[in-house]
Amino acid sequence: MCPDTTRPTISYISIIDTIWLYPESDLGWVLTNTAIPYTRSGSSIYFNTLANLISFYDEVFNKTAISQPVGNTGYSLGVGTVTRAYGDNRLYLKLNSGQTVVVWTLMTQITRQADLPAGGNSPNGTVGWGLIYCDWDLNGALDPYNYTAPSGGTDVLRFQIL
Repeated sequence: MCPDTTRPTISYISIIDTIWLYPESDLGWVLTNTAIPYTRSGSSIYFNTLANLISFYDEVFNKTAISQPVGNTGYSLGVGTVTRAYGDNRLYLKLNSGQTVVVWTLMTQITRQADLPAGGNSPNGTVGWGLIYCDWDLNGALDPYNYTAPSGGTDVLRFQIL
């Protein structure tokens, strides 16, 4: 899926630590091949347990190790990376109860990683899903930036609106 450049844009910047982008092709591969039970309705993907949602997220992250051209697990972005999201291209990972746990938005990487003091391994211009909301503790509120992610493949929020 390419970003809809006719819609208003929102710019984000990565803060505090590395964060990742998840290309649409990796997400699509996992949706087609996962054994984790889920249902999809529009822009929402529903899971019966938080453990299944986390495992799905981990699968998407692990798939990037295969597709990432420099052999790094994930399309990593160093602190200070600017990305641009177009309109409302969002994907919601939810529990069957309807509670939103994760919101990804489709974004384009603007900053070249070589231009950062400690850049990541994401190729210039990568388009992928970026985390803009997470509620791993299920309290109904955005987790703080210093929250500990529930697994090695999941993220905590490290993007802020620029």
